[in-house]
Parts: sequence; structure tokens; C-alpha cells
Amino acid sequence: MKHFFNVWALLGLLFVGGSVASCSDDPDSPPLPPVEPTGELAVSKVEANTAELVLKSQHLTEYAYVTQSDGSAAMTDPAVIFANGTGAACEDGDNTIAVKKLEPNTKYKVYLAAKTVEGGYFDKILTAEFTTIDYTETLTVTDLTGKSIAIHVKMPQETEQRGNVLRYALTDLVVYNMNKMGWMANMDASMLEANGQHYLDESTTLYYDEDHMYETDENGEPILDESGMPISRYDPIVPGQPIVFMAGEFTWGESTYGWGEGWYKALFDFDGYVAAGGGGGGELLAPSSTRAVNEDDFWTGYFERLRISATEPTELNAKFTITEDLSPISAVLTITPDEAIKQYCLLLTDHATYLQIKEQILENNEKYLQWFPTSYYAFVQLGAMTLKEPAQIKVEDYYYIEPDVTYHVLLTGMGDENGTSQCFMDYTFTLPQPTKPAPVVEVKGIDNPNGEESPYEVWFNVKAPNKDVLTAKYVANYDRDMGEMLNMGYTYSMLVDSYGVDFGVEEIDKINSSEGLDMSFSSREDAETVLVVIGSNDEGTGNNPDEENSPAVGRKRTIAQPDAERVESELFTSLAGDWTASATLSRYDSDTREWVPDTEATKFKVSIGAIPSYPETLPEEVYDLYPTMEKEEVDALYAEFKELSDTYKNKVRGQNRLICSGFDIYGNTTTTSFAFQSPYDLFINPSYNAWNTEALFYDFGPKWFLQIAADGTVSVPMNMNKLDPMANWDYNTYYLVGMGSDSAFSGPATDDTGKETEAWPAFPVTVSADKATLTVKPIVRKNLAGEDDNFYPTPAYLSANSYYPGNAKVVSDIVLTKGWTETAPAAKVYSAGRAAGADVAMPSVNGVKLMPKVRPHARTRVAKGAPVQYKQVEMKPVTQDMFKNAMIEAVKQRAENSRRR
Repeated sequence: MKHFFNVWALLGLLFVGGSVASCSDDPDSPPLPPVEPTGELAVSKVEANTAELVLKSQHLTEYAYVTQSDGSAAMTDPAVIFANGTGAACEDGDNTIAVKKLEPNTKYKVYLAAKTVEGGYFDKILTAEFTTIDYTETLTVTDLTGKSIAIHVKMPQETEQRGNVLRYALTDLVVYNMNKMGWMANMDASMLEANGQHYLDESTTLYYDEDHMYETDENGEPILDESGMPISRYDPIVPGQPIVFMAGEFTWGESTYGWGEGWYKALFDFDGYVAAGGGGGGELLAPSSTRAVNEDDFWTGYFERLRISATEPTELNAKFTITEDLSPISAVLTITPDEAIKQYCLLLTDHATYLQIKEQILENNEKYLQWFPTSYYAFVQLGAMTLKEPAQIKVEDYYYIEPDVTYHVLLTGMGDENGTSQCFMDYTFTLPQPTKPAPVVEVKGIDNPNGEESPYEVWFNVKAPNKDVLTAKYVANYDRDMGEMLNMGYTYSMLVDSYGVDFGVEEIDKINSSEGLDMSFSSREDAETVLVVIGSNDEGTGNNPDEENSPAVGRKRTIAQPDAERVESELFTSLAGDWTASATLSRYDSDTREWVPDTEATKFKVSIGAIPSYPETLPEEVYDLYPTMEKEEVDALYAEFKELSDTYKNKVRGQNRLICSGFDIYGNTTTTSFAFQSPYDLFINPSYNAWNTEALFYDFGPKWFLQIAADGTVSVPMNMNKLDPMANWDYNTYYLVGMGSDSAFSGPATDDTGKETEAWPAFPVTVSADKATLTVKPIVRKNLAGEDDNFYPTPAYLSANSYYPGNAKVVSDIVLTKGWTETAPAAKVYSAGRAAGADVAMPSVNGVKLMPKVRPHARTRVAKGAPVQYKQVEMKPVTQDMFKNAMIEAVKQRAENSRRR
């Protein structure tokens, strides 16, 4: 059958051929001769690194060529040329061939083979010879693709004669323009100085491609950063990317970045540029190109800047389909790419930032918007995503969004993994305005619903009578602490927004119930707590706790601690008076990272048994400290002070304690918190401000206590949750803690419910028979290493979940001797070469909680500064501040990498 088919096929061809031949006007004319394949190769243009050839062909279908410059033997085998050369299809007529990546001033010979329409090789090897010329420009782009670029730098003759170098840098348009923005914009000279030691002293071709991605040392090995990753020479290039390359002349000099001497001094008139107004003063976000002063005019040596775009992607005939589900607090976008889109990049931004990116950063060039989501900068700094499948994005899970704000979704689709073909979509959406009224939230202080009142626990009830709360947050703190934050400029709304704690789902259900939610906080005794709640409905609208008499602000005061069973002991009188305390301190050596004990003991004054005295009537000069109050008002305030002084004295005695005033272990160092301040000292201290008079008796100090037991034993109690702090009138709040060799603790351990699981820890105190010597001993317990350790009483403040003992810690018994004869704090004796000490973190030991444990809700921390005037959220769409700050961080990192190279 096979042979039969071929025969009939041949007959058919003959028949057709005869039919065609019979169409000739002259039936007696001879048949047309077959057309012979022909080819001619000629040189049409020669430059420094490229040459243009023209192949004139007839009946040839494809070609391949090989370029030689080393005088190698002639290539005569077309199969070898096709196997090793560069090929393409050709048509009848002229075919232009671009020969690239050539060296200047070099003689080349091109060998070209071709294939005919019949499928065989053309019977001739065509050749062409040419010699490339020298580069005529200082900067010449020698190769350009969608992901790479090569630039030849020809050293200017004047630069060589001066013995200088060219520093150079390559970046994209976004990074360049961000560097040029603002009143602290970088000059090109400064950017080149911080370019990672990239400079040339001879003509060179620079390659930015996959083979030259990373910084290398003299052995060609990658240079690693601090994390062990190779340092990139440049950010990856992608199709359509606008590129900025610049080179400037530098001489030897001192670095302005503090890196010593090197090729750091630009031939640039910095003073003239600044004097002319180029050093700033423009609009904060205006590119320097819009300013009247052109910094290029102030270079005194060579400088040039190239602006190039990587090879543009071809147009991809595809699109995205997007559906949206919007509410005032939610945006769900369903993105479906056409099948031709193999992957796509997505970037979400608000409209204001979109305009900044488009009009200023991308210079109002629409086509750059397509490139921007694919850029390395957008991916690393702004969180652009790369996806391959259809996606449903719940925007609020990633970003903070607001109603009545327009958002842009920039989508760049790609037809392959390299992005050589692309489509683009700029999709916008706006969340609708809410229409429902804000929920009503009622917060009321209540008695303990479980029965007996506790001085260390406060209760509230939170209710939404309309049962329309979807989410809710609270802040809670003592009236004094909350008031101080309000005085600093916060509002209740700002506090909830910045520091609020979320209610759980079950708690929300109880808030919406008829009974409401009962919640408790741990507390100091006889202290007022303020609880503020904002509840929001399903449109995100919340109640306003700042309105006058808002029901969402509740207050409740705990009861005073009842007096303990009274202990009558002569120690309450025999121990009263002034004492000289002596202890050995240890200070942290930041060089050796070891604690080093002082060579001499430190002495400090302690007064036992009474709050320091105060005058019966105020001196006249005190009234000047209260300029906004009448004399009668100050007198009333002082009368309250004296009444509270008696109350405080009775409270201390009611717990069978003696107050100890003074613990100035820091003496004449720079730490001032332990220069004792009595309540009266604070009353007349112009630098101290109290929320109320009661605060004076909480803040004064340093103070600590002797506990007198019925059996005559004496101890120093420690419980930062329930005892007043040692001192709270300086920036930090100091507590008495037990400080060991590697850790510390501040009170009894608690379980997860806040219940104390051990008795209050107390430092044992021995009393001499003549009552003239007291010795405060350490508490012995295991440290972090699992070894028995001595924990000595030491003042410390809390920060970042650790204890900080000021600039020293106690490492010996504290011995108190009756009487005080010192005239000033004793001078400290330090080990040679050490400073007075530094604050050092000491972790908690044995599960003792660092911060006051609550049951079951947490108080709001007290702010140490005025509020920041912006909304604090975990994530946002790309905003102007985020865009600018991300750029600043990127520049800082590049400068740091430059320093290490």
C-alpha cells in the first residue's frame, strides 16, 4: 500500500504540473528553468561594539553565523556553524543582521551558512570582514535586554591626566527619585560616594546581568553581609524598567560618611551648590529636577547621567476580571486572570500615594505604572505580591482601610515567567460611608459579684443595650495614670486606638446580653480605676467615649486594706531614728560583660519609723509655686496633704510595719532617683507634677518597710503588685526586688489566674541585742542556672520584661548602725578603667511575674511621652509615609553595606 500511495501521488503531481504548464500562452515554449538559491553578505555599518550586516537572499529559509577575531582557521562546515552560531529565519530580499558584543578597535570575520527551501545546506559559506571603531562617547550602552544591561565606560582623558577615578552607580528611577526628594535630598555626588566602593581607573565594560549579580572579592568569591547572604551589586532588572546610570570624577580625600581616606572626594562644588539654593528648600516631596538650581552645573570634573529603559515587554492580549464586595469596613476583591496570564504582580495603595508614585516618582509616565508592581523595590519594600492563580483577597486582613477613600490595585499580568509579554490594569475601588448609628456602650463600676470585696481587685460591668456591638476594645488604668495621659494630650479615643485591648468573641456575646459582661482587674488598695470601652458595629462605627458624661467611661475604687491584727512591740519605738546603712555594690563592666564588686562599701542614710516632718504652715515662697491658685486654695490643698500624711502613717502602722526612708546607693553618680524626696519635698518641688495630693504619698521615696511580727522577728517585705513602689517621682518607677547573680524577682509567684502561689517573700532581718545594729540578709533560692543563689534587696525599674537595677546592685548584707554621722554620700571606689556603671537587664527567675499579674484583664501601660498624631495599625496599604520611610531604610541599608565592602 505504501508504494501504491506514492505512485499515485507522483502521478497526481505530474498531472498538476502538466495542467500548469498547459497554461502557457505559447504551447511550444520550453519549461521554465528551476530558480537557484543565491546569497550575498555585505557590511552596512560598523560601530565600537556592534556591526550591521545585510544578507541578500533568494530561496534561502534560515541562516546561522559565527564571528571570529583571533585569526582562527576558516569555517567551512555549515553543520558546525549552525551548531555553534547565532541563527534566524530569512526571507527573499535583504535581511539585516545585528552582530553584538564586539570589542572596539578589533578586526572580525563573519562566517555565515544558510539552508535552502529544499531543506539542504546552501552550497556556499558567505563571509564578511570588518574592523570595529573606538568608542567615541564616555558612556555607551553596549547591550540591553529585558533583564540585563552592559555599559562601556571610556575614561576621559582629563580624568586620567589628573590621576583621578570615576565612581559609578546604577539604580532604577524610583530609587533615584526618592533619593532626590525633600529638603535633605541626596546630591548625585553623595550618592556616588556611598556606592559600595565602585570606581574605575581605566576604560571598562560594566555588566549587569546574572553572571555579575553579586559583589566579589579579589578571588572572585561573593562578599557576604552580616547574615551570611551575598551582597548584591544591583537590584534585579525586569522588562520595561527605567534605569539611571551615572558616573562622576573623584579624587583622593576624606569620606563625608566617616570611612577614612579613599577615592571619596567628588570634583563637585558643594558650597556653591548649597549657597545657590540647591541644598534644599524645595517642596518636601518635589524631585530635585523641579528646582531652579541644577546640580549638574556644579561639577568641576567629569559627570554624566544616562537614563535608559530595559527592553519593553510586548503587549499581552489578556485581561483581569475583578468583582468586589464592599462595606464601610471590608473589601473583598475576587481577581480572575485570563488563561493567557501565567503570573501577575499586585500592589495596593491609597489614592494620595498613587498620585505621588505616578506624578513624582514615575514622572507622570503611564507606562512606568505597569513596570512598578514588578519592580524589586515594590516587592521588597512595599509588599507587592506575585500570584499565579485566581485569588480572593480580603483587603482588611492585610491593610487598614477606611470608608470614602479611593484605593488603587495595580495589576501587571505576564505571559511567561520572565515577563516578556505583559498586560496592565489600574483598578480602583472606594468603600461606602456607614449608615448605621454608633452603638451605645455602658460601663459601670460594680461590687464583686462573687461576694467579699478585696482591696486588690476592682470590678466593672460592660453592656451594649442595643445588642449591636461586633468588636470592642478597652483601656483601663488608675485614675492618676489615666489623667496624666490625658494631660499629655491624649483623648480616650486615642488611647483605645493606640493601646486598646480587644475583647474576645465570648466577651462580645456577653456585652450584647441583657446582663452584660462582668470583668475584673487587679488593683492597689484604696485606688480608683478608670475603664474606657469603644464598641463598633458591623459598619465599623464606634461610640465616642470623649463626649461629656460618656456612659462608656466607668470608675470604681477599691476598698482600703483592713488593718492586720495589731502587734504591740517595743521595736516600733526602739528602732525609730536615723541609721547609717552599709553595703557592697557590684557594677556592670560593659567591656567584659561581667559584674565587678566595688572595693569599698557604700554608705547611705536611712530614717526609720516616721515620714519626714513638714512645717505646720506653708512658707510664703511656696505659694509662688502655685501661680494659678489663690492662697486659700493652696492652704486647703496643704490641709488635705497633712490629713493624708496622718492617714498614710496610720496605714503603715496598721500593717505592723515601720517605714524606712532612704536607699541612696548611687550617691554622687549621675543617677538622681535615689536622692530622697519626702512628700513635702514633692509638694514644693517645682519640677514635679502630681495628678492629685494622694499621689505624693505613693511617689515619694526611696522608701521600704520593716515588717514586725508578733514573735518579734523582723523582715523586709517585697511585693511590687501590692506594696507601694520605692520611688515614682522620677522618669522610672523603682521597686524593691531580689537581685541575684543572673536574675531577679519582685514578689510571690502567681498562677495563670493571678492567684499568688506562695507567701510574700521577705528579706530576713537580724536585730542585735542592744537594738543598735540591723542586718538585712538575702533571700536564698535557685537562680536561672538552677543553683542556690543569694538574692539581695536592690532598687530596680521594669522595662522590656526585665529588671534594671540602675547602675549598681547590692551583693552583700545591708548592715544598719544606729545613728548618722556622715556629712555627704561617700565617694564611690570603682575598679580601674570602669565607668560608674550602666543599666543592665536582669531576667525574672522561677516564674515570678515581672509585671503586675491581672485577673483576667490587663491594665493599659502608662505612656512616657506625648501621643503620636497618627493612627497606629499593624499594616496599611502603601501610604506616603510608608513609601518615604521604606526608601529611607533602603538607603540606610545600602550605605551600611557600602561601609562593609
